[in-house]
Amino acid sequence: MTSNNRFAIVFAGVLAVLLLSPVVRPVSAEPRATSRQQLSKMPLADLLKKADEAKKAGNQEAELDAWQAIVDQYPKDPRSDAAYFHLANHHFENRNFGYANAYFSAVADQFPGSSYRVDALIGLGASLSTLRRYNEADSALQAALKSASTPTQKAAALYHIGDNDYQAGHVQQSVDAFVECIKLDGSRRDAADRKLKEMLHVTTSESDLLFIADKYGTAYPAQFALAELARHYAQKSDVLNVEKIKARLERDFPGFTAPADIFTVAPPSSVAVPDVAAADHLAVGAVLPLSGDSSDMGARALKGIQLAISMKSSFVEKIHLKLVIKDAGNNPQAAATAVRELATDNAVVGVVGLFPPATLESALAESRRFILPILSIPNDNAADLPPDQKRFFYQMGFTQPNQAKFIAEYATRSLNLKNFAIIYPSGTKGEEMRQAFASAVDANGGTVMESRPYEINQTDFRAQLEGIGGLDDNALRKLIFNYVQENADKPLDQINDGLRIMYQNALSYPIITKVKSQPITRTNFAFTLKTAYDAVFIAGNYEQVGLILPALSFYNITQVQVLGTDSYLHPDFIPVAGKYAEDAIFPGEFSPTISRVDVKNFVDTYESALGGTPDIMTARYYDAMMLLLSLIESGHDSKSRLTAALDTLPYYSGVSGGVYAPSEGVLEKVPSLFTIKNGAVMEIQPPAPPPAKTPQ
Repeated sequence: MTSNNRFAIVFAGVLAVLLLSPVVRPVSAEPRATSRQQLSKMPLADLLKKADEAKKAGNQEAELDAWQAIVDQYPKDPRSDAAYFHLANHHFENRNFGYANAYFSAVADQFPGSSYRVDALIGLGASLSTLRRYNEADSALQAALKSASTPTQKAAALYHIGDNDYQAGHVQQSVDAFVECIKLDGSRRDAADRKLKEMLHVTTSESDLLFIADKYGTAYPAQFALAELARHYAQKSDVLNVEKIKARLERDFPGFTAPADIFTVAPPSSVAVPDVAAADHLAVGAVLPLSGDSSDMGARALKGIQLAISMKSSFVEKIHLKLVIKDAGNNPQAAATAVRELATDNAVVGVVGLFPPATLESALAESRRFILPILSIPNDNAADLPPDQKRFFYQMGFTQPNQAKFIAEYATRSLNLKNFAIIYPSGTKGEEMRQAFASAVDANGGTVMESRPYEINQTDFRAQLEGIGGLDDNALRKLIFNYVQENADKPLDQINDGLRIMYQNALSYPIITKVKSQPITRTNFAFTLKTAYDAVFIAGNYEQVGLILPALSFYNITQVQVLGTDSYLHPDFIPVAGKYAEDAIFPGEFSPTISRVDVKNFVDTYESALGGTPDIMTARYYDAMMLLLSLIESGHDSKSRLTAALDTLPYYSGVSGGVYAPSEGVLEKVPSLFTIKNGAVMEIQPPAPPPAKTPQ
């Protein structure tokens, strides 16, 4: 397939997307769509001028609108390369790497003579690397390096080549690229130096360190490779090799100051190094907080893990597979030790883990160091880590932003809803959900007409509901009656038309549905409130959502579809929200009420074996261990084979949803969709496999 054809496939869908998230604005403000319409059919030269003026004025919104108008109206004009490039940079800076990838590809493939092409290839490589498409990233970056005309461009290409190799686990090639980068450009030198030292410290094997030390001899970065070798040997209580390394450092690098602790040899009893030759079986590990503040979660996860082992008992017994359980509590050192002990056990091929925030980074450092794949649920702290620091960490859960995106896509694509309001909790997590929902709505041709945050402990939601156009009965009656008094001679249909026209730019307008007698008084008519939006997305914990839903009715917002998140699956949600939860639609991973055969078998087995009802934590860890065992059963019986299988997982269906790998090193969850009917949760759409990939 040619590069142009690849671009056409990747970019066709992206051009249909309105890439800019909706902005919350007062009801009376002019919609942003109007400003975009004003740019339509404007000459390209004028659009380029507008973009330049907006950039100089610091008006990013206007600048991006102009660039987008250029792409939409003049996609093949040679002068449009700047628009594609600036949009690509915008999305890269905002970590929308899929969009950045598409726009950088456009510059590289559609504008071969562009002055932006080399920088676009570098951006493309960086985007692909972040998406863990390492081979494609390397191709783009090597092309950039070959075409680079300045030392700055060459240094940037080399830096990202080194970073891409680092993430892909190609340590020796990564070191070479970073070293060449450091020789070229001061602006990249410090970053490359930091990254190289970090890689030597956390991810390399003894053989890699020996190779690097011998290749570079008495030159940088051999001294840092030697220092890490000393640390390795000290941890293994190898006194002889520690002394050799120390002597070599003193001889070849007399000015180098090594950390004092790297030469401190651990007592033999303090490090558990198993007899590799004695491993006559396979094993899987479980690292859980079975003590401390998170012990309840750890205990529930362990039930799921043990139930999976039991369900796979015939295979487990056939190959003599063992489950090795480690309690990491809430202690970073204990978590690191647990992962290291499992990683250095030749029998262990993979681990299922649950890591409280304090233990995550220390555990992942050992996972990277020994290339040990770990299956887990989403961890908020992991979201802030760069991809290379969680290279072998596979998260199987469904994050809150992904839930918001999923329900928005369902509402626009399947329910054909167009206009939305959002009520969401204030703070970082709530804002992430709002942005994810709004971006997905925008991308699918819809509009978010209003968004209102609320405080985490709030119980009175009047301001939020009035903010999205809600009015209580007294306010509605007063508003309607005031209009009727001024138009007493008009028939009912004309009064309603007048009300609609009067409030046509607002988020809602009143309608009289019935008049008991004439003339109309303050109390002898029935009414309803029409909203400009079709649905309202209400995010938050089940307790607050359970208070907001009845308030919707109080403020007469009754003719909209309620959309939510998996908090609606909480067993106490329906008792709190009552009848007002009826017909809400929301995504989720697991409910014990699901009628699917696999879920019923899981629930029945759990109840028979352990008593009670399984929850989402148990279901997630049951799925994680079942996936691990299924991959081992299909021949992925080593750390490297298991890693490769997880990187390319086509689809696995579990009781808490499906999971697949859309790009290397990433797992994505496919949830179920639920609604509430007659006071009970009902599944309306089971998890569906992703579309089959078209052969390239």
